[in-house]
Amino acid sequence: MFTINVQDVKNEAAPTDIKLTLANGSLYDSKNAASIKENSKGAIVGSLGVVDPDANDTHTLTLYDSKNSTDSNYFEIVNNQLKLKWDASADYETKSSYSVGVKATDSGGLSRSEMFTINVQDVKNEAAPTDIQLTLPNGSLYGTKGGKNSDVIEASIKENSKGAIVGSLGVVDADV
Repeated sequence: MFTINVQDVKNEAAPTDIKLTLANGSLYDSKNAASIKENSKGAIVGSLGVVDPDANDTHTLTLYDSKNSTDSNYFEIVNNQLKLKWDASADYETKSSYSVGVKATDSGGLSRSEMFTINVQDVKNEAAPTDIQLTLPNGSLYGTKGGKNSDVIEASIKENSKGAIVGSLGVVDADV
């Protein structure tokens, strides 16, 4: 008796699924939603994997927009991880979920597309600002000690100076 092994070398089968493994280790599905916390730049949604009947096939993952997935430009794929771009801000009060399209293309040019919904978790902004700061045009912070004899730095402008710049205002807030 002998065994014959058959190997598919023509790469005739397209990928059959794109899997998203969430940060908690569960697979994205109807019971396990993808989510990121608001205001978390570069947040990782999860890791992407491709199911393909061609066992040793390689895949290229790309993002796309369509009528059902319109928010792909806020995300990127880095080392097979789906993540929020560093310069994108997820703000729950502005947008509570994103629709992202992912396309897997195999080495033979065959592809599969999936749409993922990513929810934004609302983060409570509980702390009130603790201070208002005035930075003077010379870069000094108003009300701090500095200069000669450790005097308190004060702001001043010449009398009748129209449009004079006193400084710029800033706020100290633990939520930022």
